[in-house]
Amino acid sequence: MTFLAHAIDTEGDGALQSGRPLTVHTTAALLAFGADPQLPGPDGLTSMGQAAYSRHDLAVELLQRHISPRLRSPFTAVPVDRIVALTHNRQHRDT
Repeated sequence: MTFLAHAIDTEGDGALQSGRPLTVHTTAALLAFGADPQLPGPDGLTSMGQAAYSRHDLAVELLQRHISPRLRSPFTAVPVDRIVALTHNRQHRDT
C-alpha cells in the first residue's frame, strides 16, 4: 500500500470509527507534495482503487480532479486553493 492509499484508508476508517465527517486533508497534502495517485502499491491497487474500494467519495473526486489535468500535461497539478475549496464545499453539502 502506498502512503497515499494508506492516507485514504485511514481517513475513511477514522471517520467510520469516530462518527466525524469524512475528510481528504491528508490525501490533499500528499498530492500537493507530489504523491503519485497512479502508482500502484505492492498489491497492485492504486490510490484511486483504494478510494473506490473504501467508498471514500471525497478522495475519488479529489483524485479524479488531480489526475485529469495531469493526463493533459505532466507538469500540471491541482492548485491548493481548489483542493481547499473542494473540501470546504463537500463538508457544507453533508451538513
